[in-house]
Amino acid sequence: MRPYRGLTKDGKWVKGWHCQIGNRHFIATEPYDIGWSGGEVLKWHIAGFIEVIPETVGQQIGLPDKNGVEIYAGDKVHIWSTFYKKDMPDAEVFWNEKAAKFDVKPADGQYHHWLAMGHHKGWFIEVIGNIHQEVKI
Repeated sequence: MRPYRGLTKDGKWVKGWHCQIGNRHFIATEPYDIGWSGGEVLKWHIAGFIEVIPETVGQQIGLPDKNGVEIYAGDKVHIWSTFYKKDMPDAEVFWNEKAAKFDVKPADGQYHHWLAMGHHKGWFIEVIGNIHQEVKI
């Protein structure tokens, strides 16, 4: 399973495992243990749980950018090809529910299959920011 990240209310990114309890969202930066019995919590060890802003939670996609930076849902990326000698519009990485895969949504509104192609035939991707912090695309 790939890790998640989320932005805390004081503006710090944390990485680990996503957990939702009621309407609160947490990133567990350390292993945690919750014991259940008959639908009730028996024990709850939450050392390392850090509350994050729900809208900022994004999963790592499993591909690094050209600089080795982990790419997460919610990142803004620049994509280009040395093979096709083409730049694509900067885009947002998101989880495509219908296709059950990570994809990109360019500012021009066109659909591109770049993440399905990965780093093939000279295509490159670079993280340039994220949708939760100011970077215009």
